[in-house]
Amino acid sequence: DFVIYTEAYDTEIFNYIVDIAAGHIIASTILCRDYSKFQGKLNNLNIYLDTGIILNLIGYDGNNKTFAYEELITSLNEQKANLFIFQHTFDEVLVILSGCLEWINNPYYDPSKANPVLIHFYEQGYSKSDIELKIQNLEKDLGNHGIRVFQLSPQPLINEKDLMSLIISLYKEKDPYFDEIGKDNTIYRDVKSISYIYQLRNGQRPVGIRSAKFIFLNNPLDIPKSVN
Repeated sequence: DFVIYTEAYDTEIFNYIVDIAAGHIIASTILCRDYSKFQGKLNNLNIYLDTGIILNLIGYDGNNKTFAYEELITSLNEQKANLFIFQHTFDEVLVILSGCLEWINNPYYDPSKANPVLIHFYEQGYSKSDIELKIQNLEKDLGNHGIRVFQLSPQPLINEKDLMSLIISLYKEKDPYFDEIGKDNTIYRDVKSISYIYQLRNGQRPVGIRSAKFIFLNNPLDIPKSVN
């Protein structure tokens, strides 16, 4: 009753509850003592990671969740899951880093408008050359975590226009002031990711994780994707 009440009347507290729940899920996964029973059980599962997970994993958001995500990716590798990032997701990470490159020494830098990645770079005293190096090494860094960039020739099997409308409606259910125009690129990439997973599954409707074969893993916590 309390959770339902906060969802309806106290958004701030409800968002805290959502964060706590997401944190509990991650902590429970990391602290599970019975991983040995599942060793290699995901060897036929292909997991495609979203932007927020990548940013947390490589520590660019500066919010101290890097260790948790490293443990999660290590566990998935130990269970023989195949880890990928779609090319358009990889490009999105590059766009975010390139935006940081543009703003890092800009006299009009405003932390109230910056994303966590830029704020982290700024607070850590990063230079343009530091960020350029991170951009150059991005694919290598991902490879060190067993994550490969995946390029797929699109053959849409679902109506992407209807899917985009559905995603926008879900966002607006949570936030009536959701700016669909300002977030159109982010929504478009989400649509592409879902459409690609549907394409890879080739119309199959799995009933469990192991039988799914292809999964798009979104970030459990809300990571802003705008750049300054």
